[in-house]
Amino acid sequence: PDLSINVKELRYEDVIPLIKKKEIPFSFYYRMYLDGEDLLNDIPKNYTFVPIINAKYFCCVNKVHPLSKYSSVSLKEFFTYPFISHADSEYMILPIMQRLGMNPQLIRAQSINMMHEFLHNNVGVAFSAFTIMQKKNGLQNQNYVQHIPFQEKLTGQIGYIQPDSTVMSPSQYQIFTKIADEFQVD
Repeated sequence: PDLSINVKELRYEDVIPLIKKKEIPFSFYYRMYLDGEDLLNDIPKNYTFVPIINAKYFCCVNKVHPLSKYSSVSLKEFFTYPFISHADSEYMILPIMQRLGMNPQLIRAQSINMMHEFLHNNVGVAFSAFTIMQKKNGLQNQNYVQHIPFQEKLTGQIGYIQPDSTVMSPSQYQIFTKIADEFQVD
């Protein structure tokens, strides 16, 4: 088929304005839910979010961290430790901290590799996503990392957002879902 795909890395807050200006037709987009409530709640009227991948979030710590002895951890307890934040993903985490009235020490990692280094050195705690489709952990296959379920139900979705007036063709959707399947979730 005559199809051209341009993949650009965008800041989350830039996606909607670019779609509104018709500079991009649709984009990957995220949802984050705490006990079923949409924490981001930022989809404009006349736009549709189409979920592709469901994820469950876990507390991610070094195996020698004090939290590693627990079978589950509350978000309030989690945020009492220095929080290793993937800088590009903070927009998803800030509403949780605001909702809980927590203001943890933030350690901003500019890359996933930096997050690995901080966790490896037991500097703090982090979030990790387990995607339901792929059965993958974002911070996976590290022998020093332990994933602990949260007591609260913290879930997310990866999908795409588009104006209601835009229709994605079946071939575009197929390619979009293939890209999403390979997407690294952290």
